[in-house]
Amino acid sequence: MVPVYLESGRFTPRPSAQTLSNAMDVGNPSNFERLVEIFKGSWEGMAGRIEGRSVTDTRTLETMKRMYDEHGQMMDPHTAVGVAAALDHLESAAASGAPVAGPESPRVIVLSTAHPAKFSDIVQKATGKLPEMPERLARCLSLPKQSVPIGARLSELSEYLMEMFG
Repeated sequence: MVPVYLESGRFTPRPSAQTLSNAMDVGNPSNFERLVEIFKGSWEGMAGRIEGRSVTDTRTLETMKRMYDEHGQMMDPHTAVGVAAALDHLESAAASGAPVAGPESPRVIVLSTAHPAKFSDIVQKATGKLPEMPERLARCLSLPKQSVPIGARLSELSEYLMEMFG
């Protein structure tokens, strides 16, 4: 949905589609409102600063395997989507003449927010190895799930955080 919006300027919510990256399955993402707010409703502003890419489940598994085989790095499927998109971005930049090494070459940082053990079945499918479950993660996963709706404005997030953490 977001890559389509960035290309066309048309916001077209659709039903969610199940993928290996369940946090990315969303056909009408609630966080999209925050992006619109940050860019003050400007599609041009958003499309000028954000690049959106789609990654298939097959490519997600291939990326997980590649990163494990080449670097010994296990990753969750969401991180693999980010890495695959980053690799595609760097490949596109190189194809358009950007330097591939040195201080002028493009840089990409992929932030990971999930431990591979949270998606152990998918990691095992991709790498053939079962990730170790840290005790701390096991405790967290046993807790009841909670969610708190927060509005799209930064002030609403700030207010919530002040209430929680003062």
